[in-house]
Amino acid sequence: MSKSTAKKPSRLSALKSAPKRAIKFLSGMWSEVKKITWLTKKELIQHTGVVLGLVVIMALIFWIADSGLRAATLPLFK
Repeated sequence: MSKSTAKKPSRLSALKSAPKRAIKFLSGMWSEVKKITWLTKKELIQHTGVVLGLVVIMALIFWIADSGLRAATLPLFK
C-alpha cells in the first residue's frame, strides 16, 4: 500500500484562506437568493390563511378524537 504524496494544506494556510472562502460562499448564496421567485403579498396572505385554517381543523380533529378516547377509556380505569 503506497502513501499519498499530495500535501495537505497547513492550518495556517487554511486560516488565511478562510475569509476568501467565506466571501465566495456568501456571494454564491446571494446569487442563488436573487433567483428565487418570491410570493406576492396577496399570495402570502392566502397561503398563510390556508395553513392557519388547516392547523385549526387538525386541532379540532385531534381534540375530538382525544375527548372521545378519554370518555371511552375513563370508565375502564375507575
